[in-house]
Amino acid sequence: MPPTGEPELSNLRPSNVPLNARWFFDSEEWLFCERDADGELHGSVRTYREDGTPWLEFEFRHGKRHGPFRRFYASGHVAQAGRYFDDLLDGLLVVRSDGENTYSIRPCCIPEAARVMKQEHRRGQLLAEIFEDEQGQRLADAEGVPGANGWPEPLREREDDVLAFGFDFWPGRESFAGASEADQASVEQSLPAVRQAIQRSAQRLLAFRRELLNRGVSLVPPDISRLIADFGLSLRRFSFETEYDDGKVTVSVDETPVLSGSTRELCTRARLEWTALCWLCWAVGLDQIALPERLESHEDLYAALVSASERQAGLTGHDLKPSAAPHFHGLDETRLPASALAHLADHYREIRAVLLFLSDAECQSPWQDDLGRAPSAPET
Repeated sequence: MPPTGEPELSNLRPSNVPLNARWFFDSEEWLFCERDADGELHGSVRTYREDGTPWLEFEFRHGKRHGPFRRFYASGHVAQAGRYFDDLLDGLLVVRSDGENTYSIRPCCIPEAARVMKQEHRRGQLLAEIFEDEQGQRLADAEGVPGANGWPEPLREREDDVLAFGFDFWPGRESFAGASEADQASVEQSLPAVRQAIQRSAQRLLAFRRELLNRGVSLVPPDISRLIADFGLSLRRFSFETEYDDGKVTVSVDETPVLSGSTRELCTRARLEWTALCWLCWAVGLDQIALPERLESHEDLYAALVSASERQAGLTGHDLKPSAAPHFHGLDETRLPASALAHLADHYREIRAVLLFLSDAECQSPWQDDLGRAPSAPET
């Protein structure tokens, strides 16, 4: 569908349609889209009817739908609102009728009085579904489709459940099978190196705290400035070479926190930093956030390292294996969408990175780029 690109259309462009949106005759719509350096859809995608009324709102990430979306009726009312994760429906989907025709929700398998359909999804899998009438009362489930029996009601968006728990000493909530004598691990970093890692993590966390407070966020990490000397430590950027089986590799280190992006992204990074700080302290024998006076490797260090690796793998990718057993967050993972499970996977990835640093004397920083973390900077 080639755009016309003719100048005279600028006089017909409705005022609310972005200037760089283009008109497509075949589909009779204005299209605005953002792309990455490779030309893939990336960022906002918006379509408008000829009169300028909104039609579709999507977010893309490198060619795939990823993030919230909405569809609109010609009246301007929202027809659908939901979210995609890696191009698949994820989380809460709400579909509303046009007010006249029940089957404007979908063409079949729907109670006659239905005016709203709500579904919860995980990576394209339908987990629960209910229908409501015009007054918002739940109707009997339609025949041949899964209802919400046994599912917690009301149906809702659970993506941010992982951002709701408080900032206590999270390792105290985890349990591990005891490691055998043959499977022990110990802290190989020196006491000064461990203390400096804790202090640098505290500095990073305080930077997140300040920025979140500036943005009006109420649930922020605690003030742990007592851990930092009056002058503090520099947060470094450097690289070094290390030897792997296939030869020398250059490792990059960037200890500066990323404070840009949305408030939600910042809250997520602050929690990952709290994870790092907690586990730095736990691994050397502490049961609270503090600077150690001596090193005493936790007896479950190896078990924690194995568990973090296994849990990260089970919460990532298409073959998800969420657990109903309570972990540090106290959440039933089998109820969560893939987007929330991805945040939990990042938590365990952070644990693994910190423990790998502590157990390898060749590591020079908990924030070096060969410890298996996901990228921390917001995508552009």
